[in-house]
Amino acid sequence: KVVEYDLDQIITDLEFVKRLSHEAKKQNKRSNVFIEIDTGLGRYGIPPQKTIELVKKIKKLGNVRLKGIFSQFSTADKRKKDFAFHQLSVFKKTLDELESLSNPASGGTSNHMRSIHRIPVKSIANSGAVLDIPASYFNHVRVGHLLYGLYPSLETSESIRVKPAMSLKSKVTFIKEVEKGTPISYGKTYIAKKKAKIATIPLGYADGYSRLLSNKGEVLIRGKRAKVVGRVCMDAFMVDVSHIPQIKLGDEVVVMGKQGKDEITAHDLGKWTNTFAYEIMTRMGKRLPIVYKQRSKREKVNS
Repeated sequence: KVVEYDLDQIITDLEFVKRLSHEAKKQNKRSNVFIEIDTGLGRYGIPPQKTIELVKKIKKLGNVRLKGIFSQFSTADKRKKDFAFHQLSVFKKTLDELESLSNPASGGTSNHMRSIHRIPVKSIANSGAVLDIPASYFNHVRVGHLLYGLYPSLETSESIRVKPAMSLKSKVTFIKEVEKGTPISYGKTYIAKKKAKIATIPLGYADGYSRLLSNKGEVLIRGKRAKVVGRVCMDAFMVDVSHIPQIKLGDEVVVMGKQGKDEITAHDLGKWTNTFAYEIMTRMGKRLPIVYKQRSKREKVNS
């Protein structure tokens, strides 16, 4: 399927490349491959010192083309970037070694040697590096957080202006008044300290609204913050709306995003659940309906 659909394939071992080359030959095609180098993340990738040998062997395969070499930072979103610069140095040194094979001074003068350094894509920069490490751009960057209009952490600069591209909204589906001492939700983790008005929101952990937000989270209703009370259920959670006298069924509930002059960000949700914004954005459940909004020309001009 990789060959049939002309997909670019990440590779980390020669045996797979040989199989890919064999299949490409059968289909009378040429497959593009990317080599991932592990410069310090410790997830995927080959050791930098093995890159040269792997590239040489790939070049000998007739139906495979080396399209790129890439790596991944592990601390580019941190204020202290010593290790990120170390990774960048390792990556650049590996690229320099590949390019040096084509330098006549090194004795690499054959056509095979001259072609080794022709790597179209050289990539290591993620969102944090795009913001703070221009030397890592090379000719290709791969962003995650920034695609969502988010800074990857509160420790990076804001050298590029971004706006959140995603919000999460719901509606009030039930309102009730409860007396002092009334337990709310599973486990009786919240007991009303006084007479209160409680609203139910039809969104739960099955939708990506973490159970860790129980008794911690906040939402916006009619421009005011309302605190989550009790445990978040699979399909719903409750908030105290005693301070919002005009509340009614159907009112918009902003779980993440802006309402009025206030905003709840993915970073806020991450802080409340001891995680980070990217997990919040990517774990939204498949049950959630997605609405795409076209920005007006005025918004585009002002943004």
